[in-house]
Amino acid sequence: MNNLLAIITPAKNESANVTDLVRSVCEQSLIPDLWIFVNDSSTDDTEKRFREEVGLYSDFVNKCDIQIVKHSYGRNEYALGNKYSRVVNYGMQFLKEYETINGSAFNYVGVLDCDVFPERLYYEKLIGKMRMNDKIGIAAGGTHFEFYPDGRYFTTICSQTHAPGGCRVWRKNCLDQTGYFISISQDSVSEARAIMLGWQVRSFSDISVRMRKRGGKSSFRYYGESEYIRWIPSWYFYLKAAKLYIKGHHQSAKDYVYGYSRAKQENLPRLTDPLAKKYYRYRFYYKLIGK
Repeated sequence: MNNLLAIITPAKNESANVTDLVRSVCEQSLIPDLWIFVNDSSTDDTEKRFREEVGLYSDFVNKCDIQIVKHSYGRNEYALGNKYSRVVNYGMQFLKEYETINGSAFNYVGVLDCDVFPERLYYEKLIGKMRMNDKIGIAAGGTHFEFYPDGRYFTTICSQTHAPGGCRVWRKNCLDQTGYFISISQDSVSEARAIMLGWQVRSFSDISVRMRKRGGKSSFRYYGESEYIRWIPSWYFYLKAAKLYIKGHHQSAKDYVYGYSRAKQENLPRLTDPLAKKYYRYRFYYKLIGK
């Protein structure tokens, strides 16, 4: 069985996170076979720092093929949504070309954001669970330690039927079937398409990552907008906002509601993929039946 692992890291002005990122990947118990680092027109020394830090791990460099590729498109700013999916898709296209040129085939493909730092056994545990259940198409660690700039942190446990985009791994067969393309909230689209096409999406609470506090670059207003864009029903959205508020994240809850309300008022474009639209409009039902 081919168990080769490729990971793709989109990077935009991430110099401050490169050291922790490289350490967390290079010290993995299961080392990736290919690491595609996509420098998205950074204006700081992200790429230079990455090269320097990776160079400190000679054993890793001997085992993992590191490919640094440059991406440039349109406006030169940090952005999620279409822009983020465009950068990740660039890495995906590079992977396809790499497989063709080198005659290789990867069985697992991961995306790892620069501000997400997986535990040492992350990929060993995750791929181990995927090998035990060949119906799992997308998986991720489910325990997230989110750090504030002052050193405080809180712990988030993800829904077991959701694999966060910044640290997920696809089974290549699932990725090939569902596709990854440039669109609004592509992480959500690919997850929904996988589920609707019969794959399981899972996160595991016994596998963890450290990460920058959610909203560090995009506030909870973005996440509120995202809920509207994904056709999440308003009643379900407000239940989630109330849960956030009850947990003590008052300002985040307010920003979350503001983002959803503003998106609705401005009639922002919404997902057009029919499978994704159906899935999110009936998200509560699908959660009840364990999808």
